[in-house]
Amino acid sequence: MKNTLFTLVFAFFCLIINGQNCIKGKIEELSQLKEKPLAVVLYEENKDLVKKLGKKIAKNNKKSEEYKKELKEYRDFISYFNTTIKEVVPDYWTLNDTKNIKYITEGELTKDKLKNYAILNLTSDVIITDLEFLTSQKNYVITYGASEKNRNKAVFQNYLTNVNYNIPGYADKELKKSIEKLKQERQNGPKYLSKENLIVSLALAQKYIEKAIELNNKISFEDFAGEEMKNNCSQLEGKTILFQEAIVHGKIKNELQNLLPTAKIELVSTDRIAQAVDNNEDILIGFPVTKKFVKQKGLGVMSVIPVTHKMIMNAKTKKIVAFVPHSGITSYSYFKKKDFKKLSEPCK
Repeated sequence: MKNTLFTLVFAFFCLIINGQNCIKGKIEELSQLKEKPLAVVLYEENKDLVKKLGKKIAKNNKKSEEYKKELKEYRDFISYFNTTIKEVVPDYWTLNDTKNIKYITEGELTKDKLKNYAILNLTSDVIITDLEFLTSQKNYVITYGASEKNRNKAVFQNYLTNVNYNIPGYADKELKKSIEKLKQERQNGPKYLSKENLIVSLALAQKYIEKAIELNNKISFEDFAGEEMKNNCSQLEGKTILFQEAIVHGKIKNELQNLLPTAKIELVSTDRIAQAVDNNEDILIGFPVTKKFVKQKGLGVMSVIPVTHKMIMNAKTKKIVAFVPHSGITSYSYFKKKDFKKLSEPCK
């Protein structure tokens, strides 16, 4: 119990303090990982959870159908992720040779039987726990490191990028309708670990790692994104940009074209964003990227909120075309007027 508690506390401080200092090891370690065969972690069923739900279903009372649904959704999620990750990694991961990928379970990873492999892990989530208020929040991460039991020792660690399921922690009246619509769109489908999010996360992580290796020096995510933006910002001219409706501040929806006159803006559903990424369309997508999580108190309630950058990426090339660094604790998951103004001047 003490070890578990220490791990949770450590994860909390690691995420809050380090933000996006994504490279935890040495640059030489990243270069060495590239030369190793790749092992990718899959989900496996939690036997205790399945057994617990099975007992509840067996009681055959009013809640049996509810527990049957919960068990089905749990198993469907595992099946979806394991199938999808096997589709995505061979096509989008280029740092290692992917001809002979070894797929392993979380249980096999913790037994540390995989010597001399580079481990790519998108399964687990880091839990931020506030011991004072007994609250927790799941925040999915991607790690890349050598074979070892403790995931916190990975050479690279960053949050998974969520391109189409960002529900703002704050919403005014104008946003609430869009948020409710968003919830309905995604209630029966995968959320954070969906195919489009895995693709974008892998693409960003690799480009960031490659830049650090090229410079032979650790580079902040902000500096990496800013440099890529300068090289690609001319692509903003005349392009169509897709924004998920629920992450655009409601009060400025009628002003968007004036705020970002160099491009054509479309407010679309989550499925449209997913389609653009999955089909490698030559079109731009806008989304927030988490820098860090911070604690916030209000009316006696503690919450953990994401502080985000704002980004525009080409869905085909995965190049960053525009980037606005976070602007403090009020840099929520939705795009505000000041974000659009900054996005419109990337090449100046």
